[in-house]
Amino acid sequence: MNHYVIIDEASQVSIAQAFSALIRAKKVLILGDRKQFSNIKAAQARSETNREYLNSLAQVFRDQVSEEDSKIVKLGKFDIKTSILEFFEFITNYNTQLLKHFRGYKEIISYSNKYFYQDSLQVMKIRGKKIDDVVKFSFVEHDGKDEPVGNSNKAEIDFIVGQLKIMYEKNKTESVGIITPHTNQQKLLMEAISKLPERDFYFENLKLKIMTFDTCQGEERDIIFYSMVANENSDRLWGVFIKDFNSIDSEEDGKIKVQRLNVGFSRAKETVHFVLSKPLDKFTGSIGDALRHYNFILEEAKKEHEISEVDQKSKMEPKVLKWFYDTDFWKNNKENIEFFPQFEIGKYLKQLDRTYKHPHYKVDFLLVYKDENQKEHKIIIEYDGFTEHFNDLDEVNEFNYENYYSEDDVYRQKVLESYGYKFLRINKFNVGSNPITTLNERITSLFKNYRTQNNAVLNGIQNTIEGLQNGDKKECPKCHEIRDVVDFKDPTLIRGYGRFCKTCKGLSRISRNDRPAPILSDKDCPRCGSKMILRNGRRGKFYGCSKFPYCRGTRN
Repeated sequence: MNHYVIIDEASQVSIAQAFSALIRAKKVLILGDRKQFSNIKAAQARSETNREYLNSLAQVFRDQVSEEDSKIVKLGKFDIKTSILEFFEFITNYNTQLLKHFRGYKEIISYSNKYFYQDSLQVMKIRGKKIDDVVKFSFVEHDGKDEPVGNSNKAEIDFIVGQLKIMYEKNKTESVGIITPHTNQQKLLMEAISKLPERDFYFENLKLKIMTFDTCQGEERDIIFYSMVANENSDRLWGVFIKDFNSIDSEEDGKIKVQRLNVGFSRAKETVHFVLSKPLDKFTGSIGDALRHYNFILEEAKKEHEISEVDQKSKMEPKVLKWFYDTDFWKNNKENIEFFPQFEIGKYLKQLDRTYKHPHYKVDFLLVYKDENQKEHKIIIEYDGFTEHFNDLDEVNEFNYENYYSEDDVYRQKVLESYGYKFLRINKFNVGSNPITTLNERITSLFKNYRTQNNAVLNGIQNTIEGLQNGDKKECPKCHEIRDVVDFKDPTLIRGYGRFCKTCKGLSRISRNDRPAPILSDKDCPRCGSKMILRNGRRGKFYGCSKFPYCRGTRN
């Protein structure tokens, strides 16, 4: 008898496929997304056959269970086209949405996030590369002639093969996927790449996989090429993708056509590269909207990047940027470092923590460093102008400047430190005669302190925040204490966990078997002369003899 059955990608599993496992389970965990593909084979099942089975099931139900209409209507959930995910939503004991997105950058998942999840996803991955390396558009010239094979595009195949050859020459190691709307294009791509002498490099080193929008669910690659096939003389994308989101119910297979967009545009981890044979404004329907969305994201991010490289109003920030890139710390660790000028940390924290109520702070520089254990350490580097960041300017000098920071600066620093960030403040008093050496020593010292951190309060705050964000901790609504999730475990409940912690529910008392062993005393029992034992009772500690409870001895 199975105790726990876990079904992943449950939207693709029909009731019939899971039935044998379900009847043997005591508990079931269902993981899936209704906005991604359901079981394609089940969805394409013949309606007439399906209806016959449902009618037979309804007749058996009336004969052996009940004829009440309110109960019979529930049989609709046993439709072969109903996935396990939809079925269990009807009877679930607990339901939650997973919001954290770890796969790609916010620009890559932006289409799905906006049109399918109402901007509710919390993107955990910080973009440490230029936007031009994340979202790419390549337009190839098409001669306008009919292709020998329908729904294919040789010019796009040649371009993608050329890109793969460049990766081979540079001995790149990123994983690669190719997604296309048409099966014929998929087959021709496979044939063209399989004939190349370096084919093994692509399939083994780059883990190359060539997919259609219908077959890519569950896959992920660092780089995804999209070969859209359509040109100005031939465009059959209308048969693959929905006309618009209002046509889901009116178009044949409208639900599947919409799901193709969400699944197909959420596979990339590092780069999406669109290979197109006609201008963006010539694409129609929802696929045209999707392509133009990514172009808009690209252009907006470019503007953001131009503005945020450094603060143009600051004379010192460009100098600090140059100092940092001249430090030995950067030169020796650049492969493990991400450095972000003018990082909008407030917006980032809001993504991670919906309860964040502080201003949308922007910091001069954010330094992210991965140590040898792949643990991330984050330092905020700020250059403090004298007139902008200090009070009582006449009294400030190199010995007391730390006591004269403005209240806003101190508050801002404490807020960001509470989220686990270290602060390194630079000003005219501590920059030193050799700014590069001084900065290098201060950064190195901070990271050493990271490893030997003995500030229990700060560590506790950081661990608590991380625990709340990843679900390892939660707040008890009764005592308002933040505790580990295991403190809410209650085997008497179906879910296995309760709202209140064990302490508030009285479940934390030590069981009789878990109590410490009695402590033997040198005293003798005044009644029988046996050795006394120090015991714990409801009214406090007392001495009892070894014949307890028959001889109670005397209370301490």
